[in-house]
Amino acid sequence: MPDILKIDVYAAVMKFLERLQDNCSFEDAKSEGLDSIKAEKIKNYIDTQRGQLTPYFGDKGKKNPNQYLPIIPKTKQEITFLHNLLKKLGELYQTDRKAFDDFVVILRGASFVSGQMRMPFKDRSQVYRFAQIAVKLLDKKYWQIEVAARSDVKKSINLNQELAQLKQETTIIAKKSTRANSSYTGFLISNTYIVDKKKHNGVAILQHICFLLVVGIDAFTV
Repeated sequence: MPDILKIDVYAAVMKFLERLQDNCSFEDAKSEGLDSIKAEKIKNYIDTQRGQLTPYFGDKGKKNPNQYLPIIPKTKQEITFLHNLLKKLGELYQTDRKAFDDFVVILRGASFVSGQMRMPFKDRSQVYRFAQIAVKLLDKKYWQIEVAARSDVKKSINLNQELAQLKQETTIIAKKSTRANSSYTGFLISNTYIVDKKKHNGVAILQHICFLLVVGIDAFTV
């Protein structure tokens, strides 16, 4: 199992990155539970791939040359959600390596805006595959796919047909976007959870997971 999926290693990595961002020296930033070789690989990877990693840092990452800490889920529910997803990803790695690898590839190929994972209609087969894997990780009630299309797109999109296809291909919850003037055409994927009987989107959970997998797997395997 990739070390980054282990909760104790994850916590040590986050503490290390937070100290680096606070301009601590490498020696002072190292945290218990993260050996020096892996800590150095993570730092070097972020230093050399900073341009590629900018989207995971949020707006501050575009202005702060010392950015190391990615966007982090903040509420208690989101943190619990993140830890559960890390655990399930570790189990998936051990039981279905093909699904795990597909999940990583799809995440890395997606774009993220305001915590939502976005994929164009041309990647619909990837969206179906992602959903099939997602419901192995967490119950379908924790996932949502919206199908959205701008009113000015040249090629008309049958949103109802897209929803019907999604429901046929996967068990994930899907719905037509309720936004009157969507500025995006494609699929919007997000995590959801209930607090006080109200549904909330888990801000940046998938984005955070993607950062961990990119940095953790690439850096640890160099």
